Amino acid sequence: MSAIVCRRISLLPRSAFRPQAHIRVFTTASKAPTPAPSNPTTDAIHRISLRTGLITHCTPHPDADKLLVSTISLGAENTRTIVSGIRKWYHPDDLMGTKVVVVENLKKAKLRGVESHGMLLAASKDEMVQLLRPAEESVVGDRIFIDGLPNDTNTVPDPTLNPKRKVFESVQPYLRTDRDGIATYKNMKLRNTTGVVTCALPDAEIS
Repeated sequence: MSAIVCRRISLLPRSAFRPQAHIRVFTTASKAPTPAPSNPTTDAIHRISLRTGLITHCTPHPDADKLLVSTISLGAENTRTIVSGIRKWYHPDDLMGTKVVVVENLKKAKLRGVESHGMLLAASKDEMVQLLRPAEESVVGDRIFIDGLPNDTNTVPDPTLNPKRKVFESVQPYLRTDRDGIATYKNMKLRNTTGVVTCALPDAEIS
């Protein structure tokens, strides 16, 4: 009898025993990782260039229902086109003149045929997404840094992040809004020279 059972099992395809990589496993609760100690000069967050941006134009992506295409000023004739998946939560007209937090030094990439250079940071929780907002008085192009880590010439970001190194992915788990809606990294506030970065969505992941 045992020989027959074994023979039947062997008829199953090998793929039946392999884990399915495309299936995402969710747990009942998601907790932020315990922040690791930050070295003032070697923490990977310093390799990421965060800037205060201003949305000057925004339209729906012509070929994607979930995407918006924004023209964003980073000051000093530095203008970027950034594609973001926030169309479900924002109307293009409502974003005109809005100040945002931009990951400036990502490598250019085409998203559904439109070249995107950078990323808008937003918080997400319970199917809601809200953009991070610098202080209203912020100067467009101002660097956003971590309150508690040095903001000087010893912490110059990479000119362009190498996507194979996954630098942003390594720091993203430690980016969150606190219970007051202030954006933090390892429990330290994100800010520029004018004030802290905030969000309408407290206690949420930032990406």
